[in-house]
Amino acid sequence: MGPGFSAPFAIIDPMDPTSRAIATPDEYLTISEVAARLKVAPKTVRNKMASGVFCKGVHYVRPKGLGTRFRWGAVVAWLEQEETGTPDEDSIPMARGYRLGEPSKKDYRSTA
Repeated sequence: MGPGFSAPFAIIDPMDPTSRAIATPDEYLTISEVAARLKVAPKTVRNKMASGVFCKGVHYVRPKGLGTRFRWGAVVAWLEQEETGTPDEDSIPMARGYRLGEPSKKDYRSTA
């Protein structure tokens, strides 16, 4: 690499959320990367997973051998939904994923 050499590519730091010009919605990110982009602690992301705010299969997947991976497009959709304040359905979200107004998963009235 002599003088006057210019690289035809840019070096992107994956841990720096500001280094990517355009984030594609198909990106899969670790808990630490999502936390860095949202500017929260990784524990906050884990708490949202445990409380049902982030749902397995919707916001994240857990492939064997890789650990938890978040779909960035789903996280952005969640952010935009929170920002506008429009709920997905006509029900109230409660702790652990339960939604007030939805029928119970188990019917206790049946005696069969």
